[in-house]
Amino acid sequence: MKNPYLQEATEIIRKQQGPRGPVWMCGEQLLEMIAPDEAAAKLVLNDLKHGGMSLKDCEAKIRAFAYKNRSCCTGPEAGKIIREYFGLPEQTAAPKPEPPAPPATVGNIVNLEDFFG
Repeated sequence: MKNPYLQEATEIIRKQQGPRGPVWMCGEQLLEMIAPDEAAAKLVLNDLKHGGMSLKDCEAKIRAFAYKNRSCCTGPEAGKIIREYFGLPEQTAAPKPEPPAPPATVGNIVNLEDFFG
C-alpha cells in the first residue's frame, strides 16, 4: 500500500531543504527514515505542518552535537538526533534474508545452471 503521507511530507521537506548543505542532508536522511514507514511519515508531516518543527532547527541540534564533541556527526549519530527531534521510534533492524538453498546435486554431479539463477 502506498504511503499517503509521504508525498506531502516530501514536498514540505524539499521546500525547507534549500541548497545542498547541512540542512539539505538532514532532509535527505529524514526522507530515508520515513519513506518505508507510514506512521513515521504521518508524525513528521504533523510536526512540520503544525508542530513548529523545521529541518533548520533539527540540523542545529546535529551541529550542536558535533560542536560539543569537537568533531563531526556520523550518519548513525545524526539519525539518532533526527529521530529524537521528531519523536520517531528507534530504527528496527531489517529482517535478514534467508540463505539460498544449496545447489541440487545428483551423485557427484553439480548442475552449473543452479548457480546462475
